[in-house]
Amino acid sequence: ITGPLMEKQWGVPGEELDPELATTRRLSVSWADLLAGVPLVWRLFSRGIPVDFLYGRHGAGALMELLARRLRAQGGRLLLGQRPASVEHHAGRITRLLLAGQDTALQVCRLVSTIPLPDLVALLRPRPPTEILQSARLLRFRDLVVVALVLDRARVSRDHVTYYPEQCFPFSRTFESKNASPYMSPPQETVLGFELPCAAGDEMWRAEDQDLVHEMAAYCPLVGFDPAELRGGFVFRVPQAYPLYELGHRRHADQVLGWLHRHLANLFVVGRNGLFRLDNMNHALAMGFDLGQHLLRERGSQTWQRLLGRYARISYID
Repeated sequence: ITGPLMEKQWGVPGEELDPELATTRRLSVSWADLLAGVPLVWRLFSRGIPVDFLYGRHGAGALMELLARRLRAQGGRLLLGQRPASVEHHAGRITRLLLAGQDTALQVCRLVSTIPLPDLVALLRPRPPTEILQSARLLRFRDLVVVALVLDRARVSRDHVTYYPEQCFPFSRTFESKNASPYMSPPQETVLGFELPCAAGDEMWRAEDQDLVHEMAAYCPLVGFDPAELRGGFVFRVPQAYPLYELGHRRHADQVLGWLHRHLANLFVVGRNGLFRLDNMNHALAMGFDLGQHLLRERGSQTWQRLLGRYARISYID
């Protein structure tokens, strides 16, 4: 937990990281993981489905697009690119949601929130008690810049993810999505992504896109490609990518979540940033399914908070 990779990833000295991180985020597969997966692998194998790596043919985004199509087909409405300005509550229930730049508020029956936990608390009107506001402000996130290089070659390596713990590399890892699905790039091209942990507003975050592309390309001899193969690049900035597991973070997060679920009966907090708990997509999907069943049974937020205990014991393989 205190190694160079962790300190690069989180941006704080190792002694300031909570030991919980060691049981939550792992870099290898245990025998228990392998044995737990045997029933699923056998079912897939018996149906003729490849089981070396389960990944969407066109990436994880294809699943979100499918869910969006099904939601619209059933009469649902998606408001994309909107930001909440305030979340109003009265008599122990969320009543209205006001969107930034909009005059008309949305009436709320139930609110399922993946909003980063400190931001959700700050949006509440009237405001929660002072101790809840203070605990929420102590919860911090680690931000991320992703630089993707388009290369004129079939592959850089056979690995999906490669880690770089040394401090001489500004990135913590590279990823090549084509190695998870060949449909992610044309046959004779590939895209190599560089993950650069940072803090929103720092020098790396504010750097020009082209400067970041050229800076990552300069590592080509160490990463494994020729600079002449570079065909371009693009940059993504991901704010609040990872909850920061600082000492004492769980006490503050649990205090805030406990207050929200006790005092707002129609609020259901979920997701990595909402619960301030690291997870992977498989955990998020399972949580969404569980919440759907919970809502169909007309159960409230306090019952949901008790069910969330099952997600307190998850660990994900990175």
